[in-house]
Amino acid sequence: MDPVSSARAYVLERHPDADAAILGGSTAQARSTPTSDLDIVVLYPEGAANYASTTRHDGWIVEEFVHTRSSLASW
Repeated sequence: MDPVSSARAYVLERHPDADAAILGGSTAQARSTPTSDLDIVVLYPEGAANYASTTRHDGWIVEEFVHTRSSLASW
């Protein structure tokens, strides 16, 4: 699956209540290599937990950065 579709599926599956999600890094710029991962920032309403984790989805390594708008601004 292409990186954008895979990232979209990941967010819909694991973060259905998120306000927004942003795909960044080389895959978002169409510069991916065989070792590229999906760098996804997930935004939740204020008061939600903030964390980063690494997992696998659909054959991709996913680096997720889960934040609220204020925690993202300070990160």
